[in-house]
Parts: sequence; C-alpha cells; structure tokens
Amino acid sequence: MIYYGAWWCPHCFEQRQLLGQEAYQKITYVECSPDGLDAQADVCQAAGVQSYPSWKIEGKLYAGMQELKELATASGYQGPSNFQYTLQTIPQTMPQIVPYKG
Repeated sequence: MIYYGAWWCPHCFEQRQLLGQEAYQKITYVECSPDGLDAQADVCQAAGVQSYPSWKIEGKLYAGMQELKELATASGYQGPSNFQYTLQTIPQTMPQIVPYKG
C-alpha cells in the first residue's frame, strides 16, 4: 500500500488524521511536492498520480480521500474494523503527523 501526497495539501492532512499515527507508520508515504521533505516527484509521476491524496493498492491507483473501510477492503486488511473516525468525523485539532520543509 503506497500513499501519495503533498505536504501543502489540506486533503492529505485530513487523510493522515483519519488514518491516525499508528496506521500511518505502517504504510509507505511518497511525498510528491518537489519542495517537500524527501520529495519523490518523479516516483509520483511514474505512478500516474494526478491528484492528492492518491493510493496504490494491489496495483490499482485510487484518487482522492478514502474511508478507512474502503482502504481495508482494497488492501485485504483482516484486522479490527471498528474504526473510530470517518471522513465526516475527522478530528481537526490533532497535530500534523508528517514533517515538511517549508
């Protein structure tokens, strides 16, 4: 599972908040903004990423924010599915998880 985003993208921030820190640490994040920390814009372009956030799961590219249940289904996740948040209930006051260079 690969998550493509940009440090300046508000929807990417919301997607990270929805995931939570524990889940976020278990995925591969690719920074697509050329001025971001550890930027890999060429990797994003080669993957066909056209919008942020985007996900590559089992070889398929998913554009836009995804519900946790959608990510779980697409990835074949078999663990607990009583997710605390949805796109409608994302906490807006949590600290940003991924550092960026600005």
